[in-house]
Amino acid sequence: MIDVKLQMKIRAVILFLFLASCTQPTPPSIDGGVLTQPSTATLAIPTETFTPTPVLPTNTPTAQAPTFTILHQFTSQPNDGRIPYGVLVFYNGAFYGTTTYGGAPYDLPPTNPANKGNVFKVNMDGTNFVVLHEFNGGADDGWKPWSGLSIADDTIYGSTVYGGAYGEEGGVLYRMNINGADFRVLHSFGETGDGYGASTSPILMDNNLYGMTRWGGNGTGTIYRYDLALDRYIQLHRFASNGSDGKFPLGTLTPDNQGFLYGLTWQGGAYGMGTLFRIKTDGSSFETLHDFTGGAEGKYPYDSPTFDGVRTLYGTTLGEYGKDPSDLGTVFKYDLETHTYSVLHKFAGGADDSGKPNGGVVLSSDGALIYGTTHGDDAWGGVEFGCIYRMNIDGGGFKRLYEFSGGAAGATPMRAPLLINGALYGMTAYGGQEGYGIIYRYLISP
Repeated sequence: MIDVKLQMKIRAVILFLFLASCTQPTPPSIDGGVLTQPSTATLAIPTETFTPTPVLPTNTPTAQAPTFTILHQFTSQPNDGRIPYGVLVFYNGAFYGTTTYGGAPYDLPPTNPANKGNVFKVNMDGTNFVVLHEFNGGADDGWKPWSGLSIADDTIYGSTVYGGAYGEEGGVLYRMNINGADFRVLHSFGETGDGYGASTSPILMDNNLYGMTRWGGNGTGTIYRYDLALDRYIQLHRFASNGSDGKFPLGTLTPDNQGFLYGLTWQGGAYGMGTLFRIKTDGSSFETLHDFTGGAEGKYPYDSPTFDGVRTLYGTTLGEYGKDPSDLGTVFKYDLETHTYSVLHKFAGGADDSGKPNGGVVLSSDGALIYGTTHGDDAWGGVEFGCIYRMNIDGGGFKRLYEFSGGAAGATPMRAPLLINGALYGMTAYGGQEGYGIIYRYLISP
């Protein structure tokens, strides 16, 4: 276990690098199907088994409180990873994900570009954590996976921010077998006019991968398609050089049932504060649906919109970086039939709320409830390490379910949790034994 003061210094440096990359168009450094069990003859290397530690929320009565359980703690040991920025993906009874700082050197604090990240698998109960692929950089690999994965037919697809033929102004789209074998780069980003910095998760539909790059194109990011049958990369949209239709897209594209893909840009648009857009899967009919204006309406949307399957999108805005209590982010909805935007909840901080959601939301199976997480303001000198929250679909009944308290209990959840059989599963970027993040489960009370 590393010294506490050293741990805090490391975390501060990493956060500074991450936030700095978010404000620049070119990054000086970082930001279900059926499956059989993996073969023993694979690249996957089992790590030491971690015994899940139950932790009870401090702000609810112990006798009836739902249980918060740490399923895995990320560490500096070999065959593990550090600081996960992405999301968990559930496939045939197990979770798959990425860490941003996996790999050697294990005995030193994580730095960019030394620790290049990995792809991992872990059982739902936290046992049998396995590293499937450790990124090495270079022309035939990538490094720094910020995003999640797509999995189908025992094949994993993903992307990295850097690496491939163009290094720090590149990134790759890749595939591998479900056991980690046969890793292959499908496309190296970074050619002239191409996008680069693939910080978003590709989605798989009709044997095509759809995704976005944060930079490149006209300097403001791109939307792409990769035809798996033809092994062909196709650029669908370049955001305007002046950012009028948005710039720096984040999160994952979200499909509806009428052939559109929806997404968010972190900045750009009419007010420079981000956009909600849609585009057809063939690249046609690009349309800006909403320009964020700031104030009570929110600004700088982060992560992905969530579609209810009928007519409504839900999402979050992060707000300005910093401790400003008047700008802690929002939860919003957008009605696709009436084309109206509404704020469901404006975060206010304090004992009964939180702030800074940089993950999207998840809907309950009956469509009546919204669940999500917040980042908290600890990174900017505040006192909150994030929370898990719930609200009614109309924005009423907001409740903070669990407050992360930093240290061993975890800190700074980065993305939307998964909702599976009455439990929320997710990751935090920091906290845990060594401060490098955790995988958690939160059991929702009846």
